[in-house]
Amino acid sequence: MDDRLRRLQEALPGLTGDMPREFFRLAEVFLYDAFELSRENGPEGGEIFRIPYMMNDALEAWLALRDCQIAGEYRQDEKEWEEADSDFQTLGRLVRREADYGLIVKQGSNTFTLWFSGLSWEMTCYQYHRIGHFWVTGQEQWRRLVYMLGTVHDKYRYLGEEACSPQEMELLPLMEFPPFRHWSPVRESLDDWYDTNPAGARLAGWLARKAGDRRMERKINWYLRFPCRLTRWLVEWAMQGPGGQKLYEEIRRRIWEASGQYPERDYGREANERIRRQRRQVHQTLTALGFSGAYPEYRRGSMRIEAAEEHPFTCMEAEDFSFRIRFLVSEGCKENDGICGGFFRKGKGRVEESLAFLEKPAGE
Repeated sequence: MDDRLRRLQEALPGLTGDMPREFFRLAEVFLYDAFELSRENGPEGGEIFRIPYMMNDALEAWLALRDCQIAGEYRQDEKEWEEADSDFQTLGRLVRREADYGLIVKQGSNTFTLWFSGLSWEMTCYQYHRIGHFWVTGQEQWRRLVYMLGTVHDKYRYLGEEACSPQEMELLPLMEFPPFRHWSPVRESLDDWYDTNPAGARLAGWLARKAGDRRMERKINWYLRFPCRLTRWLVEWAMQGPGGQKLYEEIRRRIWEASGQYPERDYGREANERIRRQRRQVHQTLTALGFSGAYPEYRRGSMRIEAAEEHPFTCMEAEDFSFRIRFLVSEGCKENDGICGGFFRKGKGRVEESLAFLEKPAGE
């Protein structure tokens, strides 16, 4: 028996090798202990049942249960039940009943069954280049790019090339280049999450050459020839200073282009309009204060501001999470300084939660 099939059958008893591909993905949900159930009212009455397969800032993928009915109760808030039940564990089992399938789900001491005629695969890729999560202070401009490309790498890891464009596939080796992923967006190293591969260094060197930065290209090539702690540190040091600006802008431009081919998330007319109003408010506030530019990038004298957004999922998002905008602020920028130029000069770049800092009198 194939080892992968054996592991999936252990995670979801009742799975057979002749079942459609969607059932193997359902088994993966239980293998990674990631089962959740979404229930929505359908447009023509009745309920729509979905099981999320993968959700991140670049993609939402679901398994939709056709003609589904539920027997029993699904416990929505797992954390609450986990605290009340020390033996809490979510387990699944597949059974057949004539033309239907039954998914028996055991949540600790609770059991319910989903009866359905089949599974459908739903997947939508979304833009991610406006996203900005800032969990770690310092070099936020690089950490933001690592986060974006990391989300692309995640969808490739679980869904392969069907979820990625050719432009994204070309950029993925950067996650295997240690000096790039050094700028982790979370408070832990990414070295255990990704392989290290010379292809990543070759791509980074090629991008530095495309950016017209021969000095950075030589540093990366030196690392490629002698990959060690010292040469890695030398590249990382160069990336965070003014010498890293051109490479940053080249990678950023390509990520923006790859992301831009996908649609924005659609939250419905009312929520979409709220987002547009917030963006307009940012534009109106900054232009009233003498900034020039268009959303999300503005400039006034030696200050540059870029708006970065946090987006909820289109459904099954936590109730306390909503759309928000934060700001990458670069100060002391010269006319020819590039995007986020202040972040490449120590103490000249920071992230602001709002634009209120612009309204403070000088000296406060």
